[in-house]
Amino acid sequence: MKKGIKRFRKGAASFYIVAFSTLILMIIAMSFAAVIISEVTRTSNDDLSQSAYDSALAGVEDAKIAFANYQNCKLLGAAAEKPGNLNNLSGLTCGNIVWLMEESNKDSSFNDCDMVSAMLGRAVGGDSGTEIKESNTSNNMSQFYTCAKIRNHLENYIGSTSASNPIVVVRPKFGNLSADSIDSVTIRWFSDKDYEGSNYNFNNISDGSDAKVVFPSLTGMVTPPMPPTVSLTVVQTGTEFSLDDFEKTSGDNTDRGTVYMVPYNSIKSNAVVNGNNKTDNRNVATYNSNTGINSIGLDALKKSNDKVNKNLPYAVRCEDGPSSGKNYACSVNIKLPKPIGGTRSDETFMIVVATPYGKPKMEFSLEFYCGDGATCSKHEDSTGAETNSSLAILEGVQIEVDSTGRANDLYRRVRARLESSDASALSIMGPLELSGDGGTALQKNYYSTKEYNF
Repeated sequence: MKKGIKRFRKGAASFYIVAFSTLILMIIAMSFAAVIISEVTRTSNDDLSQSAYDSALAGVEDAKIAFANYQNCKLLGAAAEKPGNLNNLSGLTCGNIVWLMEESNKDSSFNDCDMVSAMLGRAVGGDSGTEIKESNTSNNMSQFYTCAKIRNHLENYIGSTSASNPIVVVRPKFGNLSADSIDSVTIRWFSDKDYEGSNYNFNNISDGSDAKVVFPSLTGMVTPPMPPTVSLTVVQTGTEFSLDDFEKTSGDNTDRGTVYMVPYNSIKSNAVVNGNNKTDNRNVATYNSNTGINSIGLDALKKSNDKVNKNLPYAVRCEDGPSSGKNYACSVNIKLPKPIGGTRSDETFMIVVATPYGKPKMEFSLEFYCGDGATCSKHEDSTGAETNSSLAILEGVQIEVDSTGRANDLYRRVRARLESSDASALSIMGPLELSGDGGTALQKNYYSTKEYNF
């Protein structure tokens, strides 16, 4: 009897050991399974995310071709003509394509997500775009862009400079609005994106020479990165001009002028140079704390071409960084003089933006305004009521493409700015449609100035 009890106790101990070991192994196995499932899900989401992004980029590429269709129709002299049935956009005429590009955003009955597909002659409605089925898999993946919009009437020009490309030339065009109506230009630079990886700061500003302008330190504050020094040059003429006009100033008129702008975060009158007690010999822009915009008057560009005046840079106040809630750190409005001859020509009006020291890489935007009280454009509010604005709308200088891609139930969105050629420039449709031996195709080299990924 005692031997049986002992054997029972030994068997029970073995049972507990086996049970606990099995439980531990099950926990380990379930942990590994959870990790594997998590990694598979993450990998799948990464693949879907990349596929959705690729689909959004496909929408951008299709938008280029659609815009080329519009340009060709404009070359043929087509006028905007609203399609008879917005729910069936097959067999579009050139007039219909022009309407889709120029007028569709004014018509609430049209879904502008279908704009690109319609201009390319594809069926629209709901999820538009070209559907791509992934091959060689047991589960097909629905991959297409769901929305692709184009705008060529824009409120600003967006560009960038870098060490390899420190100068950008912009030729603004305003549709039916004459360039002579433009009274000022606002330049904004150093966006939130520019702050990443920057080691510039407000307390060590080099002007490119041995001298350094050192402003009092900001006690208890984290020093933000320093936006670069920027120059803005206006080049303009009257309807008739001579080359000698570029070298002189006549009264309040000039054909060429440059203003240099040096940022800092607070206007101080006790700045020192090289440690000596000297006042800063720069000009100082007028700063509006309500709008966050600096103002530089008419004399800046006018006097910069006058040999008897020193072309001193302007100190401009900039925000401390992305925490300010503004898209750009620095904003300056500059008054534009009239050219010699009085009336500014649309064909020769140009703005040149440059970073004189070549770095850091910088994003900027340009906005053009008519004089105070003048109406350059009209905008609709949420109720549909029109309000007048002094902001001039740029037409055909850049196009903005907004494309959303889908892969199964995951979406990615891309917004890009593309440089636009003149309607009178060589059409790009021929190269886009031409295939040579081996299937190679010539393609237009579009330049993307800004891209947002979501």
